Amino acid sequence: MQEAQESGYSPIPRKPPFLRDFAPVVLKRFDNSPLDPDTKRYYRNGWSRLETTHLAGMRLDWITSEAVDALQLDGSPSWQNQALRTLSVILTKAVELRYLYRRPKIKLKKETRRESIIDDTAEALLLQVAAQPLRDVVILVRDMGLRTDEVFRMRWEHVHWDKRLYFDPYGRLQSRGVGSPSASVQPIC
Repeated sequence: MQEAQESGYSPIPRKPPFLRDFAPVVLKRFDNSPLDPDTKRYYRNGWSRLETTHLAGMRLDWITSEAVDALQLDGSPSWQNQALRTLSVILTKAVELRYLYRRPKIKLKKETRRESIIDDTAEALLLQVAAQPLRDVVILVRDMGLRTDEVFRMRWEHVHWDKRLYFDPYGRLQSRGVGSPSASVQPIC
């Protein structure tokens, strides 16, 4: 307690809010901050992954390293780390505002990086042995820069032959919040 008092932490207990009440306040402060728009969106997306977990219903001082380690999040390690980094930022702000004495340690998931890409040589070799529909998927991924899930969502009505364009109404640009409902338009090679 003495260490806390010496560092400026108030000895008078201040009841910390619940995470679901505190997180939107922190994220709202980011709206007027000089943070990059991508960073702000990163934290908003991270919170949207956290707000449906049991942690959202916990008071800030109840969130421990063990509670975070036990957290079950869907998605790849990168998606999980987005939520964990967001939680870390929120809890750091709670320390700054003196709701917490210190933030619990949050261990990030191990992310695997891409080790190779399909270059022209690899594509040619793959196309020699690939059966349908893998052959078409490889060509679309390489030539149009689509992800595999985007290829499988493709519909004929979104192909604009006269302009040599493909309109993906559910593409990356929409999920990143760019523009209106027009998601991404890919040139047809």
